[in-house]
Amino acid sequence: MDTIVQTIVALDTTVNTAMYSLFPYISHPLLTKIMKSIAFIFDPYVFGFLSILFIAYFAYKKQWHTALLWFFSIATTIAAVYFLKIIIHRPRPEAVLTDFSFPSGHCAVSLVFFCLLYYTFKEKLQKTQRALAISAITLITLLIGFNRLYIHAHWLSDVIGGYSIGILVLILCVFSTRKLFTISLITPFF
Repeated sequence: MDTIVQTIVALDTTVNTAMYSLFPYISHPLLTKIMKSIAFIFDPYVFGFLSILFIAYFAYKKQWHTALLWFFSIATTIAAVYFLKIIIHRPRPEAVLTDFSFPSGHCAVSLVFFCLLYYTFKEKLQKTQRALAISAITLITLLIGFNRLYIHAHWLSDVIGGYSIGILVLILCVFSTRKLFTISLITPFF
């Protein structure tokens, strides 16, 4: 296990050092302000708040499957990120932030939020709108990942780990809630 961790740390150090050496050529005070604004706008707490609004809306509409899917997906993602940060205890590339680095909460929660948004409303979209939505989600989530590296908040493996956790949570929650309602364990109560 130590060899795997050492290999990941060595790869992260190499990749981040190479990227940071390029940043003086692409960095600009305006770009840095934009990147900090992106980090603020796409904060996991913002997505948590927006998710509460969606959950309340779906509960009000008695769309219990969708409300539970949103609740379990966002709550599981936030919990997984929180506990993995505590367990892994990985310091950030620069001591700008005080919490731990792995995995990126911004990447995990934003990926889950935007994919849930698409999954929830995809039936209302035409084929070209679906393609545009998938493209927009992909671009936004990649921008968030780049942002986390640009502002020196995360290592590359933190970003990849955040995306991986988001994908895993989505798969588990979509299939679990679908199964839960299919076998009628919850439906009679609502």
